[in-house]
Amino acid sequence: MNEYGEMEFVSRKDSQIKHFGYRIELGEIESAANKIEGINLAVVVYNKQTDDIIMAYQGKKKDESYLVSELQKYVTDYMMPTVFVRYREFPYNANGKIDRRFISENINK
Repeated sequence: MNEYGEMEFVSRKDSQIKHFGYRIELGEIESAANKIEGINLAVVVYNKQTDDIIMAYQGKKKDESYLVSELQKYVTDYMMPTVFVRYREFPYNANGKIDRRFISENINK
């Protein structure tokens, strides 16, 4: 609350982002990524500092150009991840969920 007793909206808690002027639901990209053959599990996160959409995945190692061509079947260009990272095992937080914050903050391009 501010000094006038009004609630202030700081940020969203869902997975919708605004990227290059478009509202993007990260879950939509994630759903598309999970359709790619050889991907066991994909997680899509956004790094505000670098303005990157990051696709982290488990499964067979895939060439970035292959991942882009497969994702283009399901998502538009402005939704395309800019960073692709393969994990043998995802990091988990104390609640037993995939640690999306860790993924978004610890990507080396």
